[in-house]
Amino acid sequence: MAKEIYRFPYGVNTDETPKIQARMTPEEYTEYKKHLAEMTNGLKKNRMAFIKNLSEVAPVHLDLKRFDLVRQTCSEFKNIPYPVPSEPTRTVASHGAFQIIVYNVLKYFGKDVSIEDLTRIANFGDWQHDQNGTWHHFVDVVCQAYGLNAIRLGKWKHVYKAISRGNIIVALLDHKMFLNGHGSSLVLVTGIENKEVIFYHPRFGDDLWRCGMAHFMLNTKVLWLIAR
Repeated sequence: MAKEIYRFPYGVNTDETPKIQARMTPEEYTEYKKHLAEMTNGLKKNRMAFIKNLSEVAPVHLDLKRFDLVRQTCSEFKNIPYPVPSEPTRTVASHGAFQIIVYNVLKYFGKDVSIEDLTRIANFGDWQHDQNGTWHHFVDVVCQAYGLNAIRLGKWKHVYKAISRGNIIVALLDHKMFLNGHGSSLVLVTGIENKEVIFYHPRFGDDLWRCGMAHFMLNTKVLWLIAR
C-alpha cells in the first residue's frame, strides 16, 4: 500500500543542527527514490473520487495579504547570482523559482527571511539541479530549518483540509504544464473552488493561475503540506 505521508530524511551536523547540503549518499538516494515512487503512484490513484467530493464543499482560499507574490523576472532578481559550473551567469530571475516559493511559504508563517538570504543558502548547500537529483529537497530542508513541518503527500484527501486550516500546499508540476520553463515547476496553491485549483507561479507574479483539478492532479509529481 502506498504511503499517505512521507517526511524527507533530514541530515544533521555534528551539533544536531539541520544539514543544509543537498547531496545524499548512493544508499540514501536509492532509499529515497523508492519512497518517492510510492508517493507519486499514490497521487495518481483515486483522483476522480477526490474531485467528486469537491462538489460538496465550500471554496477555500488562503489570505493573499500574508504573501509577497513577486514576479521572478523583475530586474531585482537579475542581480542575485545563482550559478552552476555549466551556466556561470545564471540568476534568480532565470532559475530561482524554488527560493521564491520557499520565501513566500516562510513569509506566510511569519519567518523573517529574504530571497537573497535563501539564494545564499542554496548556493552554499549546492541546491541546484545536478546529477544527484536532490535539488527539490530544498523545500523540505529549508522549511524544517525554519521550524516548519514539511510533509510529502501520497493522497489528495489531505489537500482541501490543509488549505481550510490555513496550512500550505506546494506542488511540483510536470514540465509540460509550462513548456517555456526550465523543467518541472514549483507552484504554491492559494485556493480551490469550482473544481479548479488556484496557484502562484513565480514567473507570473500575482497574476494567479487557474487550472482544472483533474489536469492539475494528473501533472503533479510531488506534493507537500507545510504547517507550523
